[in-house]
Amino acid sequence: MIAELETGTFRCTAASDLLATIPNQRNAPSIAGVYFSADDRYLAVATRGSGQSYRPSHLFAVEALELAHRSVMVHRSEDTIGRPFATGVQLAGSSMITRHNAAFLADCISMHETPPRLECRGDDSRQHLTHSRMIVRCGRVLTGGGGSPALVEWRADLGRRESGKVAVGLVSAPFVGGGAVEVVPVRACAPGDGDRGAARAGRIS
Repeated sequence: MIAELETGTFRCTAASDLLATIPNQRNAPSIAGVYFSADDRYLAVATRGSGQSYRPSHLFAVEALELAHRSVMVHRSEDTIGRPFATGVQLAGSSMITRHNAAFLADCISMHETPPRLECRGDDSRQHLTHSRMIVRCGRVLTGGGGSPALVEWRADLGRRESGKVAVGLVSAPFVGGGAVEVVPVRACAPGDGDRGAARAGRIS
């Protein structure tokens, strides 16, 4: 749904209609995240398929209450067992950043340059208006670790033991300059009585 706040008018568009012009789009996806460009001329949309399967992210032009498809961003997964699925999207600078739920750390965050001819740019100061679940600060993209411990065990049974996305902490990816995706450990409260007491007193940060 897209709405004009000044007039209260709005328009609802089914995902199947929204993406009908995109090649090889078999089934209507779910919308996993949206993010407006700084000038409101573009809307970044992350999608995922049924059963939490992978679908690409898209960029739409916004004209009044109408959306027109302009670009598709396909993530090339490094995982040979399962495909990551989108859980959020953000525009930062001229890049579209998609957050994925994935077992491979390298698949957690993907970044693509938007077409230069569109002059599409994001404004991170509007972070509170979205549910991208990411933030860009000091040249890094930060998001929560998350993941499924059960998925890790299943993958271990297949002879694959990877650490990364499911680690407790923040996932940190370079926004500029290249480099590896990292996990920033976050100190967690232990289940001891002392820690619980300290937490109640507000002494644990």
